[in-house]
Amino acid sequence: MKRGLCVPVCLLLWPLATFGQKPENSWENISGLRPGQKVEVVEMNLKKSVGSFVSVSPETLVIRVGDSEASLPRASVMRVSNRENSRRLRNALIGAAVGAGAMAGAGAAAAANDDGYVSQGGAAAIFGVVGLVAGGGIGAAIPSYATIYRAPKP
Repeated sequence: MKRGLCVPVCLLLWPLATFGQKPENSWENISGLRPGQKVEVVEMNLKKSVGSFVSVSPETLVIRVGDSEASLPRASVMRVSNRENSRRLRNALIGAAVGAGAMAGAGAAAAANDDGYVSQGGAAAIFGVVGLVAGGGIGAAIPSYATIYRAPKP
């Protein structure tokens, strides 16, 4: 009975976990960057620029790309990402854990109905290692930079 309540309670409490976070579509989030911080800006025409943050005003974002400064109007900015803190390792570890758990469960379930050469525990271990490697690779491939600003959809 108690175990059956766990999932609904977690689903009901999920919105509270994100309550204090600023939405990505707030232009004010960019003002939290410090000058010189490495950023990636994707414009509405999908042109990508990687450079150093210089300044932001209510209507303009200024970044330094190479030796020149680029002044981008707010209307042309689709996304701004912080390129300093990569989350690739975290994503790989989460993917590895999820992949290992899912594949170990699948291996144990497959071996439970089979009178083959591998025991249920052995099948779980073999499938778990495969899931660990595959999940880690997939997790590492997921974009790994925090999005600071994303333009609202029209």
